[in-house]
Amino acid sequence: MSTRRYHRHSTEFKVRLVQSYLAGEGTIKELARQHGVYHSLLRQWVGKYRKGHFDEKEVVVEKVEEYEARIAALERKVGQLTMEVDILKKTSGADIAARSNSVRDLRARGLPVVQGCKVMNLSRSTSYKGCKSKPRQIREEQRAFLRAEIEEVLTEWPFYGYRRVTRELRRRGIVANHKRVARIMREEALTPHRVRRFITTTDSKHGDLVYPNLAGDIFPTGPNQLWVADLAYIRLRKEFVFLAVLLDAWSRKVVGYALSRYLDARLTLAALEAAVASRCPGPGLIHHSDRGTQYAAKQYRERLEALGMNGSMGWTGNPYDNAKVESFFKTLKQEEVYAFEYETMQDVLERLPTFLEETYNRRRLHSSLGYVPPEEFELVYAKTEVQILEHCLST
Repeated sequence: MSTRRYHRHSTEFKVRLVQSYLAGEGTIKELARQHGVYHSLLRQWVGKYRKGHFDEKEVVVEKVEEYEARIAALERKVGQLTMEVDILKKTSGADIAARSNSVRDLRARGLPVVQGCKVMNLSRSTSYKGCKSKPRQIREEQRAFLRAEIEEVLTEWPFYGYRRVTRELRRRGIVANHKRVARIMREEALTPHRVRRFITTTDSKHGDLVYPNLAGDIFPTGPNQLWVADLAYIRLRKEFVFLAVLLDAWSRKVVGYALSRYLDARLTLAALEAAVASRCPGPGLIHHSDRGTQYAAKQYRERLEALGMNGSMGWTGNPYDNAKVESFFKTLKQEEVYAFEYETMQDVLERLPTFLEETYNRRRLHSSLGYVPPEEFELVYAKTEVQILEHCLST
């Protein structure tokens, strides 16, 4: 599945796509794949269209705004090119110091340093070193540039702290010291606001069998050695929805999950079956969970035994015993559930799978993995294993 960035679609685009579906030009999934949108989103547009929520006047207004934006962009481009031509005429044959000063002047007139250096045929480092007449102004310009880049990262990842922001900047080709990033975020009030909420989902007062804690001294060195499982609730406007998740403790990847309005063993079994279907683990894997009745149920224990998995359970009343999955639920709620204000079961079904499979597994940086996403971490490991095997065979 390809990674798609979130962006706002115009009403005209939505109407045109819905009309194509209604005209029988393809199924919802085919049209969604063809135009790069999620099929659940297209299905939602079809429902709104049938209810008359899309107004033709709104399409016209958006079209006018689009043309006005294009005209404004072209005017800015003409102004920028005119300014660059004027600067080139004045600095023809100038030395590095003069051209560096010109980059500074261009920055003050709204042209980014990167483009200014391109016009002046200078590297950014050379322009900063060559312009010594106003070092304070240069620092301010550098700070403004870095702040803009930080804001761009936080627009996409609003709950990133300074460490993840620093790593994301490096992945985008911008090298910055983490202390400077932290200082800018603190001074500009760009630090994330943490929300703490809690509700108990574990009922350990039961008469079912309890497994011993096998995960306490285990440090997995590869995939499918240790899975950690837990349950969490999602508070909606009129009800609760429960989520069961299994993570691979080595890569932090979500390997299986299930949703239900009911908190029972059927939910945890569904998540387990999804994990087995996606990973196909061999016998000997350790399955670690809390002592909740959903994991201690007879049918769940029998399924673990049939799969050749070794059950493991943490101590009563100790959330740190299963810290990896607790940390995952904190990320899920702060960066997705609370941020997008889930209200209905439809919101959960449309957004949650995308967050788990696309955002969390494939794009979000994990500090415990060296600030790479779980799938990238597993891919690097797999490539390394192949290289080692090829080397052993060749020798």
